[in-house]
Amino acid sequence: KPIWLIGDNFLGEDNGAAFFDFLSTKQREIIPFFAVSKNSIAYDKFKSQKHVVSFESKVYKLLLLLSDCSISSITDRRLIKPFEMQNDSYRDILHKRNYIFLQHGVITQNLAREHNKYCYNPKGFVVSAYPEYDSLISGQYFYTSKEVWLTGLPRFDLLRNNENKKIITIMPTWRAYLVTNSPSGEKQPLATFIQSAYYKFYYSLLTNKKLLDEAQKMGYTISYKPHPLMNNCTRFFETKDRKIRIMTTESYREIFAESSLIVSDYSSAIFDFLYLRKPIIYAHFDRNEFFSGKHCYDKGYLDYESDGFGEVEYNLEGVIDRIIEYMKNNCQMKELYRRRVDNFFAYSDQNNCQRVFDKIRELEKMR
Repeated sequence: KPIWLIGDNFLGEDNGAAFFDFLSTKQREIIPFFAVSKNSIAYDKFKSQKHVVSFESKVYKLLLLLSDCSISSITDRRLIKPFEMQNDSYRDILHKRNYIFLQHGVITQNLAREHNKYCYNPKGFVVSAYPEYDSLISGQYFYTSKEVWLTGLPRFDLLRNNENKKIITIMPTWRAYLVTNSPSGEKQPLATFIQSAYYKFYYSLLTNKKLLDEAQKMGYTISYKPHPLMNNCTRFFETKDRKIRIMTTESYREIFAESSLIVSDYSSAIFDFLYLRKPIIYAHFDRNEFFSGKHCYDKGYLDYESDGFGEVEYNLEGVIDRIIEYMKNNCQMKELYRRRVDNFFAYSDQNNCQRVFDKIRELEKMR
């Protein structure tokens, strides 16, 4: 049977983990192995399961040479070029393997600098939406329709809905210009973090008396989910007056299931929430700074005002008023945004893993 090596992020809750679960429980045509770092949270989650190996082991490197393909939600060099200075010695074997990029989210910004074909040359690049597909084969990324697969993300199959919790989640993406690498490799906030527009906006939002009083009156909880790369910045959001509910250990899947509304900015994580047809609000108080080149994104094809999936607000007062409006209307997605979501996604079912599986098998038959 073919051997497939699956990789995922350090949390083990992305498309790699979802696809591995699918292969382990619903397919018998191939032998899947899940490869993660022994020092990761993912390893602790999966180590008791069959066919789980660590990147640091000799077994992993042997499997990599024997495998038919590597499949990952992140562009991990340990799956693409794992032998460091000895890659040339194994290049003929590695060349025969297929590398499939499951992706980490839905691309709306211009990520051609880090995800063009010549960065890691995937045989398959999984996407979920019609405009996303069109952007990847438009020329900037150098892909063709042969490599870009409009299948949907594997993790979408695992999404569930539990709206009874009445939670409003504030969930922005990270800012490369507000953190730096520590000696351990973790992101740490810069000394100027608390002077940033990012910190001032979200601290003010999470501690706003008007918003918190209205939420309490209507039975809602306001929570903050930082991007994993900014978890070490959360200490600056602690306050004695009002305890902010900060979610660093809760899984994204759990947050999407229990949240009634998400306030975000430019994050692609909100597409899992939109897949459930639940409402969002965009907070674009720092758009010019974000797209100035300081962060790792360039502006993409999505025009938030004319094509976005929720209202765009540019200041604190606008975001607060909009959240209160949604709470008063039981956080129902408006018809305009429902239509846009319906027209955006290629699929709205729970067969994404199966479509990815079929595409890989099809690719193998062509070898």
